[in-house]
Amino acid sequence: MQHTFDLKNLSIPECQGLLQSLVVPRPIALASTVDKAGNVNLSPFSFFNLFGLNPPVVVFSPSRRGRDATTKHTLENVLEVPEVVINIVNHRIVEQTSLASVEYEKGVDEFGRICEGGLYAGEVGTSGSAARGRKSGQFGVPRHASAVAGRRRRGG
Repeated sequence: MQHTFDLKNLSIPECQGLLQSLVVPRPIALASTVDKAGNVNLSPFSFFNLFGLNPPVVVFSPSRRGRDATTKHTLENVLEVPEVVINIVNHRIVEQTSLASVEYEKGVDEFGRICEGGLYAGEVGTSGSAARGRKSGQFGVPRHASAVAGRRRRGG
């Protein structure tokens, strides 16, 4: 049986649930960015994947907040300092990744906060370190292009 959905008639949570149920399993990225002052932001993203090999393209989507359509610190940081480190979340850091989903105030060094939860610098690459050696599952990604979409909040 085939179902047809008009996404314009769904709320944001309904649309998200539907689309996420169609594309599974999805890897989780722990994105690390820094702001102009050097404060580290860590955020998990399930909207993340490898999009190409030649050239290599890794994409993640720091979408706008559903409740008020404001931009997230990760996006603000990447626009200020054009680099992001994508870490693949494994079982060893799943609890700390959950802590990284807490919404801290802008300017809080989240890596320092998460270290209190047992996450160590050797386990997660942080932005500003693209020239350093990477472990398996870490990508230092300079920003070559970005697009900010969804300036207005949809209904729902």
